[in-house]
Amino acid sequence: METAANTFREVPNPAIPGFRKTARVLSGIIAVFLVLVGIGEVLEGLQRAGPPPTPMAILGISLTVAYCMGLALSLKWERIGALVALASIAGIYVLLAVGAFPGGPGGSRGAMLNPFMLFFWIPVLLYATCWALVRWGRVRTSAG
Repeated sequence: METAANTFREVPNPAIPGFRKTARVLSGIIAVFLVLVGIGEVLEGLQRAGPPPTPMAILGISLTVAYCMGLALSLKWERIGALVALASIAGIYVLLAVGAFPGGPGGSRGAMLNPFMLFFWIPVLLYATCWALVRWGRVRTSAG
């Protein structure tokens, strides 16, 4: 009786390291930028006395912090970090779609297609591309 074990063999793809390095550099730049903006907002908020933040603002800040944490996680664990960042930015877009934040004409819905906002998708999409290329690079081999 002959049994064949199915195993997978990795086929190297030269594009993966480039995508991965670009995603890591952009993740670092975006995370540092968002942390610095957050620090600036906190320092400005301490200087002015105003109304407390609304629940939607707290939710938006929490999703932004989760996005930064996802980008930081993706440096070590790409899939988990990319999924956390993806869920966070998708949540931010849901808040923008329902007009939860005040803004210009049409509330915050106009910010959904803002090129600056679309820039935050790039690292997540690059990590997803790396993940897909690694999966597609696996070739089933049978050992007998």
